Amino acid sequence: MIKRKISLMLAVVMVLTLMMQIFAFGADYSGHWAEDTIAQWFKDDLLKGYEDGSFKPDAQITRAEFMTMVNNAFDFTEKAEIGFRDVKSSDWYYQEVQKAAEAGYIIGYEDNTIRPVNKITRQEAALIIARIKALNENALGAKKFVDYNEIASWAIGGVGAAAQEKYMIGYEDYTFRPLRFISRAEALVTIDRALDMVVEVPGTGGGNTGGSNSGGGNSGGDTEVTTSAAILASLSITDEISTRSIDITTPSAISGITTTSSAITITAIAAEGTDITIRVVTPSGISVTTSSAINGIAANIPLDTPGIDYYIEIVATRQDERYIDYIDTVYTVVVTRILEP
Repeated sequence: MIKRKISLMLAVVMVLTLMMQIFAFGADYSGHWAEDTIAQWFKDDLLKGYEDGSFKPDAQITRAEFMTMVNNAFDFTEKAEIGFRDVKSSDWYYQEVQKAAEAGYIIGYEDNTIRPVNKITRQEAALIIARIKALNENALGAKKFVDYNEIASWAIGGVGAAAQEKYMIGYEDYTFRPLRFISRAEALVTIDRALDMVVEVPGTGGGNTGGSNSGGGNSGGDTEVTTSAAILASLSITDEISTRSIDITTPSAISGITTTSSAITITAIAAEGTDITIRVVTPSGISVTTSSAINGIAANIPLDTPGIDYYIEIVATRQDERYIDYIDTVYTVVVTRILEP
């Protein structure tokens, strides 16, 4: 009888302990905007939480911690010989810095420091991601953010490149907040996007365009793919003088256009069922025009202030179909109004 009671008590304790662990594990990110990504990383055993089972998604992280997350995610294991004067071989992050240096995304400062215990800013994180992905510098790409003038000159090319690839997309008020320290959740989601888990299939839809396989199975319509929402038939900008076509074969390219006109008209022609959103960003504010495009959309955009850049983003959106997960197709252009000589 005594043994039975002891066994029952042990069973109850084990159940309560398990319940407490389940409650603690994930309790601090349940309902968080990054919950799905955090949960998936835990499920895939790519992430370790704290001893109490929490993740602390809104906590800020150091440069060394960010390096550790990046090294684990991208499986960087090779180590370089390092001689940074603020990194000792006894530091827990010594090998992580070695891996970062070997991977080439950490260079260090002019005073031969790496500053591993400093909190990492969003612009620093963006630059690291741009280096890892070997992206070309894209300073104009940063002009989609209303606070782009706060981005450091050494980081603006990386921020623009990371933003253009949607690895870092900014906030709902169209700011990037470059000097803000990145949170654990933001870092995780950024790295997750940069891993490119989903393979993008070029084209305008209609299933897998890769043809049939040698086994006679998939012939092009029964595999879920991710593809562009729409390749526009035409896209042009008209001012008082002329009409200028935008290259629609490279949706992510940014072209610079100057005009003496006080307004321009953007005309886009897309396939039926495609929504077109045009967003204009200037240092003084944001305007958005949205319409369903069947035969086309014409949007008049005033250029009130000479000498400033008007960042114009044209987004083609299409509703997902069976087996096809559409991603937005984005065309961007920077227009500057100049005064007549």
